[in-house]
Amino acid sequence: MKFNLAKIETQLQTLIEGSVLKLFSSKNPLGELGDQLLFALKTGLRAEVNNKTVAPDVFTIIAHPSYLTKLKTQKNWQETLLAKIICEAEKQNYSFMCSPAIQLVEDASLSPQKVEIGTQISVDRITTTTDLDIDMCECEKNLPQNAFLIVNGNQTFPLSSAVINIGRRPDNDLVIDDPRVSRLHAQLRYQKGHFVIFDLDSTGGTTVNGKKIHQWVLSPGDVISLAGVPVVYGHETPQLGETDRWIADTPAKSL
Repeated sequence: MKFNLAKIETQLQTLIEGSVLKLFSSKNPLGELGDQLLFALKTGLRAEVNNKTVAPDVFTIIAHPSYLTKLKTQKNWQETLLAKIICEAEKQNYSFMCSPAIQLVEDASLSPQKVEIGTQISVDRITTTTDLDIDMCECEKNLPQNAFLIVNGNQTFPLSSAVINIGRRPDNDLVIDDPRVSRLHAQLRYQKGHFVIFDLDSTGGTTVNGKKIHQWVLSPGDVISLAGVPVVYGHETPQLGETDRWIADTPAKSL
């Protein structure tokens, strides 16, 4: 583990043993939210190198503004929910890459009773099976020239950052307004001279050249499918060939 879990548990011990645990009763909204976070914790697990089970450490609560306003009125709501996550991780012997955190995102399109949970393993701490590390400053300096994505055959998105979030949520770098795409669906990271795409436990999944992937080192001409939405990766001036013919044969769809 990359941080002292025992220290965090000690800091939260008074919350765990005290009256704050009463908030987790089925009659309290915080109790139901805690259960949702534990489900997200388990569904976001990844088996990394050396058979170490890594748990997500960033939990995004997406809800209607009125729900989040009520949540913030709950005393020690954040500490309480984090305590529940950390205790479950210790019990199951899960590892975190860094200290867990909770972030809130308002979505007025959701009903006041609906809550969605997104999970992620911290971008700048993740260990991958290809042993790629992120040095953000160096990445920004060494980005390839003219790298891009072609979305749905009619939108070109330049890759000008070392980390690019892709999804339906409006705060993503590349927003794809398609109901098949998850709110936070995938992420591109520039590592060791290559762009790598990571599926962020999306509902519809991510494929590259027809193969379902969790992560993939991209090459020019790779055809990505985000739950059915086609995306082509390139970093050179397109030449007439298979990629161009594939784009021409794909019906255009407005985003």
